Amino acid sequence: MTTLALIESRAPELTSLVEVLPLTTPDDIATATDVLRQVKTLEKALEEERKALVEPLKKESSAIDARYREPRRALERIEGLLKGRIAEVHTAAERARTLALAAASTAAKAGDHEAATAAIVQAAAPAPETPGVTVRYRWAPILTDQFLVPREYLSVDPEKIKAVIPADGTAPKDIPGISWSREPIVTARAAR
Repeated sequence: MTTLALIESRAPELTSLVEVLPLTTPDDIATATDVLRQVKTLEKALEEERKALVEPLKKESSAIDARYREPRRALERIEGLLKGRIAEVHTAAERARTLALAAASTAAKAGDHEAATAAIVQAAAPAPETPGVTVRYRWAPILTDQFLVPREYLSVDPEKIKAVIPADGTAPKDIPGISWSREPIVTARAAR
């Protein structure tokens, strides 16, 4: 019987057992420890079984991926170029529309209704047609002065915070606005 078949047949039973297993006496804890180590052994065997099946496929997959990598990159470059060019056309049309609206406003304020009408007609011109392609716009932030950014838009860098945690297990240094909690991490080795 394969490890996979064994686990598939026994997992519901083991799960039910573990869910009700009391941990009140030293014998209970010893039983739980023993079951945990057996589970780790099964996990290890399951992973080895999986790898034995997957590794040959990975090698074939890697060879296929390598063969297709450069053609795919070439297509991605072409796609990027085309998208960039289409975006330029739409951006230019949007800029022309904005300028036409500004010219219409200026002409209207000056009382030149003919020029204002012509500018409005120009501003109402449809966007360039790109059948099958959708162009939408999003706003992208650009930081100009970090000290002017309101506090609610600032975020914590978790990597910098993790960097102050000592490797020896002692308490990390205090950081204003950050509290620490010790959380247990349970690991187990496979039974021999």
